[in-house]
Amino acid sequence: MNRPPRRYDIARSLVDLPEPAATEPQAYIRAGIKAPPKPAAISEDALASTASSAFLIAEGDSQWFEVSIRDEIFPHLRCKIGSQAGKICAVFEVADKNTQRLLEASAGRLRVMLESRGLKVAEIRVTLA
Repeated sequence: MNRPPRRYDIARSLVDLPEPAATEPQAYIRAGIKAPPKPAAISEDALASTASSAFLIAEGDSQWFEVSIRDEIFPHLRCKIGSQAGKICAVFEVADKNTQRLLEASAGRLRVMLESRGLKVAEIRVTLA
């Protein structure tokens, strides 16, 4: 039985694949997604002048890194990033509504970047302090 090949739309281009035989496995491998470029390293002087405090906290099976940031754009920003049961949780505490809206709008991009590096994200939350 000779059927014409099936067509699949893969990454906006049409690819012809032969009809699988009854004994062939019916799985195909697709190309992976490129990871975003690694960010440039921040100098210790810049970090020391921006962060007012940083803590590493271990509570049971979870570990948290908490940093408070002080600069002109984010005068009172506290970020707490942790791992619970193999999933990442990020909590941002801000002082004003505009900063909250800005970070909430960027939360989706942060989730995508973390997941593109193979991390599982439980939640990303922005709250008013």
